[in-house]
Amino acid sequence: MFDLFFNGKIRLTEEHFLKLSPRFIVKNELDALMALHQTMVLGMNSILADGTLEKFVDISEQIVTSSNLSKSDELNVALGGEVHFNSLEKRLVKIYDRWMANFEKYIPATMLSIGKATDKFDKEKFGIATTSFEDMKAFYSDSYELILDFLGVAVGLNNIVVRGNCNAFPANTIRVNRQTTCVGSFSDYHETVKSSRLGLLAEDEPFSKVIPLNRHVRNAIAHFDYEFDAGTQKIMFHDKHKNKDNSVELYLVDLAILCYENMTILVYLDELLYNLRKIYYIKAGMSPHIKAPSVGR
Repeated sequence: MFDLFFNGKIRLTEEHFLKLSPRFIVKNELDALMALHQTMVLGMNSILADGTLEKFVDISEQIVTSSNLSKSDELNVALGGEVHFNSLEKRLVKIYDRWMANFEKYIPATMLSIGKATDKFDKEKFGIATTSFEDMKAFYSDSYELILDFLGVAVGLNNIVVRGNCNAFPANTIRVNRQTTCVGSFSDYHETVKSSRLGLLAEDEPFSKVIPLNRHVRNAIAHFDYEFDAGTQKIMFHDKHKNKDNSVELYLVDLAILCYENMTILVYLDELLYNLRKIYYIKAGMSPHIKAPSVGR
């Protein structure tokens, strides 16, 4: 269904969408986008903590206020437009597919997270035997990289809501190149090292609050600097930067929980992108024909 959407063959999806739900009357790209998003995100909602998706939807609704709508076109262009958005969505579908194919392996971490029992789990006494360190490490790294590519959506929306312009970045010292010492526009943003972009997400700004990321783990994986003890399931990550060793000790179940958190963050960032894309299609003259559910609008 996503392949047909990405290739502009919307008419071939109508019959299939109606089999999923009689609400999914698909006549244009906006309808297809809404049907695909609702199907995918409502499925993911079953593994999110109660109220999480509703919170994501509430945050994303700030995008469609009258004062922000007029500024969305410039942000869409600055981020890379439809070509870039489709590229992100294609990668997201692949990550979701990997998550679903291996979901049984992540059930322990998911249940601990949903039940808010991660701190109560005795990691020295109990471990998880559902997945391997190498598989989990690869999934964490790939999902983290996708988050970094999605970050521009949250950064740009913060710029609009807090400073009134998508290119008005917060005060920062993130070097772009030898000539440009801080990010002052999206042209600069696209030139920065991806890992540095986290520094542009001010924690107290509206679209940043649900994006906790462990940068040191990601950097250690990227540089292959880690040790894993299969007997104790302990992992020691070493993130060496500027002669500083930011070591992080985790258990295998901790890494599984970080993978789950990455999936939660991707659901949130996709909700933001979804609302931007809806605005784009509506401004292009499309009207929705499907009835939206109570969440994942």
